[in-house]
Amino acid sequence: MKHLSTIIAAVFAILGLTAFNAAAADKTYYVSAETGGSIRSADGSKEKPWKDLQAALDKAEEGSTILIAQGNYLGTSDRGYLEMLKPVNLKGGYSSDFSKRDVLAHRTVIQPTAAANGTSGSFALLNLGKKGTVNG
Repeated sequence: MKHLSTIIAAVFAILGLTAFNAAAADKTYYVSAETGGSIRSADGSKEKPWKDLQAALDKAEEGSTILIAQGNYLGTSDRGYLEMLKPVNLKGGYSSDFSKRDVLAHRTVIQPTAAANGTSGSFALLNLGKKGTVNG
């Protein structure tokens, strides 16, 4: 009888975890360099997208999707650096109103400006993983 209650508890835990992950997978956030607002004035919805891609990466739940409209995203401190600390889906190439996706017509780039980049000539950096660690 004790083993049966343990198995039932394990099944409920698995089902609960699966339902939570499925809910997160259904969550979609929106980012637009042209029409988006600040983290304080926007909520990441289609009607009020964020302007800052890092804000979306910070706020999104694991397994959710971030749709990114056309434009250049400068990253943290306008240096082209972004940190993704949890797995999310990124999809770029959307029009500013998110009505169409065409990655050639609606280019989405992450690149610092020449002024912020200095003479390095480098492009963006997307760090995947935990803060303060180097993935080997």
